[in-house]
Amino acid sequence: MKKIELVEKSAEINIAEMLYIEKNFTIKAIAEKLGKHPKTIASWRDKYNWEEAKELLQGSPLELNKLLLREAINISKGGVASFDSVALGRVMKAFDYMAKKTNPTVVMDVLMELDTFHSQIDAKEAAKQTAIHKQFLLHKIQMQG
Repeated sequence: MKKIELVEKSAEINIAEMLYIEKNFTIKAIAEKLGKHPKTIASWRDKYNWEEAKELLQGSPLELNKLLLREAINISKGGVASFDSVALGRVMKAFDYMAKKTNPTVVMDVLMELDTFHSQIDAKEAAKQTAIHKQFLLHKIQMQG
């Protein structure tokens, strides 16, 4: 596993990272959305190890749930515990707690849906609101550090 450096990233890089890791956007799609060259986005992906983060994000909670369920079935059939299920349960509780926090990706999804809906009603006003929504999203990301 690569050494992870603590590096301060811009809000723009954070948005690109969320789109890549959590929304499975392509490098090209992110570049178009942010008005950047695809090589810039690709360099961010490589510099900040987005592939590794994507891999961790996509499997972890589901895999932990599967482990807990298998262990529960094993124990219910009289088997001996194969790992510290209490510790794993605590990890899952932490995952559940974090899942209840308002994620900037969720905020972005809701605002994008609202902007699309609003643009069908009043395109001029929607354009103004979209700009404010982008500012709010950047603020939300910066607040999370």
